[in-house]
Amino acid sequence: MSPRSSIRTPLLWSLLSRLPAPLTGTSLKVLASALSRGRLGRQARANLDLALPDLTPPARERTRSACFQHAARVASECLRLSRLERGGDPALKIRRWIEQTVHFDDSLERFDSALQAGRGVVLATAHIGNWELLGARLSPHVRSRGIEPVAVGLDRHAWLRDLRASYGVESLPQNTHPRLLRDVLAAGRPIALLADMEVRRLAGAYLPFFGTDALTMTAPAALARSAGCPILPVRCTLPPGEDTYRIHFEPPLWIDEKLSRKAATLDLMRRLNSTYESWIRESPEQWAWYQPRWRTRPGTLEAIPLAARSERPDLPGAYDGDHGSH
Repeated sequence: MSPRSSIRTPLLWSLLSRLPAPLTGTSLKVLASALSRGRLGRQARANLDLALPDLTPPARERTRSACFQHAARVASECLRLSRLERGGDPALKIRRWIEQTVHFDDSLERFDSALQAGRGVVLATAHIGNWELLGARLSPHVRSRGIEPVAVGLDRHAWLRDLRASYGVESLPQNTHPRLLRDVLAAGRPIALLADMEVRRLAGAYLPFFGTDALTMTAPAALARSAGCPILPVRCTLPPGEDTYRIHFEPPLWIDEKLSRKAATLDLMRRLNSTYESWIRESPEQWAWYQPRWRTRPGTLEAIPLAARSERPDLPGAYDGDHGSH
């Protein structure tokens, strides 16, 4: 994308991006507060009641309110990121801001070791903290080694593809053929995805998440198993009492080769879900509680890959309101 090309954005996003930064932040906080009183707020309350019953009702309500305010912060930061595509001095200022706002801790060596192995790595993050700043901060580190990072996510958001391209991350749609994704990993490139939400149109399994079975995509484990590489969980969150983000890589998660292929895939995804749980318990106000994480119940949906739907005329071709890795 050339420096002078424009990111194709939704109307509201485009309008907000023209406001001065302080006014943008205030506007987004007001909008978040309004949304917290509607359907999304009710969804967040139901999810918190299900997942964190040990919290007192006032504590759950504080967490619910805080998660919407955090969402406003994330939106404001993503608007600021979108100025990268302007190029020139504005882009330089944004890159300096990213370096000042997001820091690596010592766990970066886990990622570097995985890259040096040359088999690629599946980077699994979640809708916690700021996942776009994670990509924007990590991309220059990867590209300095002559490696092009890839993100897999929803294909219908052109503005999001352009945003990620502006900070050097190639986007591939969720229904990319697994063979192509294996080729990406075989070339030693990292593939990043958000795997904490249900995606009803992709292959999945019902696995425990905060003690309740939740539809969980199996693609991260299937990719890691096929490529012989690890899943490396990574988050970009605000440590308690701090106002800048920290990127932390967990120890790599490897497939258990003693298990059958299906059992090993499910085992790996259970461990990834457990990692996500620990992150959310540590920073509950930074997770997207307003997403319908436990919407689809076991027995109500057979989640299979999009490519297989043409062979199953009894299945709908798509599901309205599908969520997933952005």
